[in-house]
Amino acid sequence: MPAADTGRCSGPAAVSDSEADQLFECLQGYGHVALAVSGGSDSVALLWLAGRWAKRAPKVPRLSVLTVDHGLRAGSGEEAARVAAWASGLGVAHHILTWTGRKPQTAIQAEARAMRYKLMAEWCAGNDCQAVVTAHTADDQAETVLMRLGRGSGVDGLAGIMEINPDLGPAIRPFLQVTRDSLRATLKAAGQAWLEDPSNSDEAFERVRLRNRLRQACLDEDLAPQSLALSAKRVRRARDALWHYTDVALRQLVTTEPAGYFRVETDALADLPAEIRLRVLGRLIVLSGGSWDAGSLAGLERLDSWLLDGSGSARTLGGCRIVRRKREILAGREPGRISQPVMNVSGREGAVQEIWDRRFVIELQGLQSFSGLRILTLQEVADPGDAPDFRRPRELPAFVWNGLPVLVQGDVVIAVPALGQKCPGFPDGLRIRTSFPAAMPDLAKGPVDTEA
Repeated sequence: MPAADTGRCSGPAAVSDSEADQLFECLQGYGHVALAVSGGSDSVALLWLAGRWAKRAPKVPRLSVLTVDHGLRAGSGEEAARVAAWASGLGVAHHILTWTGRKPQTAIQAEARAMRYKLMAEWCAGNDCQAVVTAHTADDQAETVLMRLGRGSGVDGLAGIMEINPDLGPAIRPFLQVTRDSLRATLKAAGQAWLEDPSNSDEAFERVRLRNRLRQACLDEDLAPQSLALSAKRVRRARDALWHYTDVALRQLVTTEPAGYFRVETDALADLPAEIRLRVLGRLIVLSGGSWDAGSLAGLERLDSWLLDGSGSARTLGGCRIVRRKREILAGREPGRISQPVMNVSGREGAVQEIWDRRFVIELQGLQSFSGLRILTLQEVADPGDAPDFRRPRELPAFVWNGLPVLVQGDVVIAVPALGQKCPGFPDGLRIRTSFPAAMPDLAKGPVDTEA
């Protein structure tokens, strides 16, 4: 890759065809990918290099180009049209995605980024497209690492931008070891124009301030983007090892209960290295709390200190309730934080599978013969009735019981599927089964199925 192995600043070198072939090897095996092209130099270089690569390389995926017209400044529509013309010249299909509705007044860059990925993910879902390819460079990686270093990030933050982020479609970033200057040199050599976004020079944005300081440091030969990008790549290797041993600890130490909570021996958890223990706690919060976010590293560190110092019996974090007993720790959903809407399930044909509160997979069969069937939280039931089969088991924590999904017909609870309970009035011919956890089940000894 151009200037990818040096720790010092060097003159920009254009990306050669052979280097481009290496960069785009990560796209082999996909049937259809979308190139995210805004019109800036980095993304136009992605378009130009990928378009040429597609014409000479065997078995390449079908390419589409996506440009988001964000409408945040005058002329954005004309800019999208120029990108469309460049794509057409390379023989690549182009699509403009328009951001409609109210625009943010604060956190503009973050909101715009989130909307771009949302619009592109929706387009991909409707067009049999397996991935979005972005043009993040070594410079972007260096800026990200410095921003996170300034916030006191741990290993995961300092690992920087992922080459492949599965949570974004996935998003693939083939240029993370290539500098922006190399991409611009490539475009200049080809006579290919690009657009300049005025926000990229506005020091009101933190990233722009860091970018300018980093460029000055590079000119002074004190620091190079390639060096920081290489460090991030090596930190990612350490991060992957930490997650591997976190997965091992989860499988060995954590017991998954079908009622939707986890148990782990206190001493076994305390004996883990602190970094692995923090990651185990974070994963339990994600799996129990119905959220993809385990909270801040500082919050996890405070929770870890509380677990070790032995004071108090319960804490909450990220929608998860952590309860300390004499010999074990329990982790489950905090009932007061459940926002899952009432799910109407009756009258559907065949088998129905739903994800409930991001925790349970609920499967139902034989629904078409019944009406008035809903799934809601136990605490939402005004009058659960006094059926003898509808009782909280003695060993089940009250907070877990209150957060369970229940099947209701009319106003009567007829099943607590996570406990395998069928109450009087449960209709013949109806089957209901739950699996917990719904998210990342393999990291906690696999999902536990319960049929009622």
